[in-house]
Amino acid sequence: MVEDESGIEGVVASVKDGTFDGHLVKLIEAVRFRFDHGTTAQRWKLTYEGQVFSEDDLTLGEAATVEKVTGTSWGLLNPVSSGSECQAIIAACLHHRDGVKLVDAMKTAGQMTAADAVAAISSYEVEAAPKDLGE
Repeated sequence: MVEDESGIEGVVASVKDGTFDGHLVKLIEAVRFRFDHGTTAQRWKLTYEGQVFSEDDLTLGEAATVEKVTGTSWGLLNPVSSGSECQAIIAACLHHRDGVKLVDAMKTAGQMTAADAVAAISSYEVEAAPKDLGE
């Protein structure tokens, strides 16, 4: 674990301002390696009209609804790379959490612009559970 948090902030600032260029591939490979082989994982999170829907709080009912709508297994959902999955996740959460009819929730979520969807999607880091570590 890095003890000097200012060092992390310095690297992040250097990446953002372009002074870390030339080392980005090494940095991305290191991060990818940690997610693939380490004790940390990256999860998706959607923020829609003040509500937050995350990979870890999706209920089985919501996941099953998304599976029915998209034909994608809940374990493979990726709203970052799939507009239909992003729309279905939002709609399923509105349907199950707020009681909106699914057809209306799909229509509402479908009116979101691509730019707004990209802005709504973020990720967070979590410590991998024993199951994630293959134990």
